[in-house]
Amino acid sequence: MTSEIGFALLLSALAGLSTTIGSLLGLFVRKPGLRSPNSSRRDYQSERE
Repeated sequence: MTSEIGFALLLSALAGLSTTIGSLLGLFVRKPGLRSPNSSRRDYQSERE
């Protein structure tokens, strides 16, 4: 019984830690420049030719 509670607390702590790390990455990672939706398709087609 005690090991089940410890395992549940460990999973909860890991979930909270991963949420914190993900939110910090979302705040500090640079966002790519805004592009039109079709520009990447045009770039891909021009590279293939």
